[in-house]
Amino acid sequence: MINRASGYDPETGICWQFELWPDVKWPKPWRETSHCVDCREDTCLLGEWYMINDNVWKDAGMNAIGGCLCIGCLEERLGRRLTPADFIDCKINDPNLANTSSRLRARLSH
Repeated sequence: MINRASGYDPETGICWQFELWPDVKWPKPWRETSHCVDCREDTCLLGEWYMINDNVWKDAGMNAIGGCLCIGCLEERLGRRLTPADFIDCKINDPNLANTSSRLRARLSH
């Protein structure tokens, strides 16, 4: 299992993610390109930076380090609309964050 934390810095426009691999003692920071692997839209600029349950991500054909998907492309791959139960309970999934798209906010809230 990979433990992940991610965020968006509105001052710099940079998305960031830390991953802690089981065999590494310190987190490895890396700059995520943040572009949706399907439509190539920048998920940070769209306000669609989120963390989803591993089983939902796998159902979409993604692996743990397989890149990003915007909400529309993730739903297209799943063949259904996302629900609040699909998301991990973590700070990045707070629908009240300033840079959250209305589309993501709707999925987190209903």
